[in-house]
Amino acid sequence: MSVQADAPVHRSERGAKISASRKARTWMYPPPLPNPSVGDLAKVGGHSCVWAACLLCRQERWVRTKRGGLPVHPNCISCTTNETRLKLSLNEKGRKHSPERIEKNRQVHLGQVIGVEARRKISVATKGRRRTQEVKDRMSRIQRRLWANPEYKDRVMGILKEAQRERWRDYVPISYSTIRELRSSDAGTVGDTVMLCKGLAVKLLCDMCGKPLWVRLVKGIPRNLRCHPCASRKMWTDYPSTFATARLKWQESIRKSLHMRPNRAEQALFVLLEKLSPGDWKYVGDWEFVLAGKNPDFVNINGKKQIVELFGDYWHKGEDPAERIALFREFGYETLVVWEAELKDLTRLTERVGEFVR
Repeated sequence: MSVQADAPVHRSERGAKISASRKARTWMYPPPLPNPSVGDLAKVGGHSCVWAACLLCRQERWVRTKRGGLPVHPNCISCTTNETRLKLSLNEKGRKHSPERIEKNRQVHLGQVIGVEARRKISVATKGRRRTQEVKDRMSRIQRRLWANPEYKDRVMGILKEAQRERWRDYVPISYSTIRELRSSDAGTVGDTVMLCKGLAVKLLCDMCGKPLWVRLVKGIPRNLRCHPCASRKMWTDYPSTFATARLKWQESIRKSLHMRPNRAEQALFVLLEKLSPGDWKYVGDWEFVLAGKNPDFVNINGKKQIVELFGDYWHKGEDPAERIALFREFGYETLVVWEAELKDLTRLTERVGEFVR
């Protein structure tokens, strides 16, 4: 009589059988104590365990014991996991993963949704951190690969379209002619409201100049109470002293980024000023000097509060030089406005500028 040998058992199958037997063996012992206290002993899962508190988070739980009744693991599984992650992070620091491992990790995390709490933790951890160019390139490649996937693209576009529909749900279409009428000063009366593309708007009077304007409401409160020219003038004249340094840095950054140089007309006028009073004038048309939100072209640097403005025939067409003179007079500056066309008659211009600089 022949005896047939048993077929070899695969390692995963053997592990499953062992795990099943362990689970079955846990019911052979009585359950743990209902209300244990620190130091109590009991059989849990077929092992001698003690009710102990974690050394880090002080959370109480059942822990297997070793000789002497001491717990095998002084920390709970959460704290131990964090320590293990830290050790693995230090061991893996500076090492580059193979493409196979990167693809395996991507497949594992594919389709996972990051919750609000996880996003908040990531935001707090990465706040103020500057990304290197290598990280930016890697993020760009990841985004391109994600958008190349039709399923990902359809899902994201669906979310964006739904958000757009929610935003425009209460929007009433208005023609361009109606918008132009609303922007004019005669349209509507003070207190009227209308629904625009960016929300509800109300008509108010500027608290500085008194001109009517349409202001968007944010949670029922007007977004601003001044028109744009008045708000700009208020910012430059009554700027808080606590932000004075920040404002100067902002002006300096703008001035350097523009790389402005005097044009031909300004160069010709500067030559004339140097001829009449050498070393007394400086070109500040590159926003080096700002007064009441305006940037003059030339200023006297020899003790006199004098300003020379050059108005181009194209850029300053229709402007009244008296307004600029009156604006700078409020700060104690005498102003001379020269039109670009006056440079054609240097004799007459020399007499006019000479009388001003004396």
